[in-house]
Amino acid sequence: MTSYRFSDGSKGYSLRGESYRYIYYPALSLEELYDHGADPSEYDNIAYLESNQSIIERFRAELINRVEGLSLEEMAKSPKGYTIQNGKVINNSYEKLEVLPFVKKHFPLNLWQ
Repeated sequence: MTSYRFSDGSKGYSLRGESYRYIYYPALSLEELYDHGADPSEYDNIAYLESNQSIIERFRAELINRVEGLSLEEMAKSPKGYTIQNGKVINNSYEKLEVLPFVKKHFPLNLWQ
């Protein structure tokens, strides 16, 4: 287990299993889960996909055993400042910007949709 203390005083906790890494930020009720077999660089947070609920529940239980003061009720709350859509985490403070035609032309990635 790894724990973090951020400059604002909030904390984060991380557990690493054989295949997954789980991260929990109590101040935000935000969870992250990464499958290191499919996503070793941790680009795709899969914590809120229905198919991963049993994995999340095991990590929550383990974290509660290790960190005093955490509870399942708190951990199961919706994340503050985020929306979950189809299992994807969306930061409510971000605004989608228009991508310039030059960028679309020279960097034809699937990111501009």
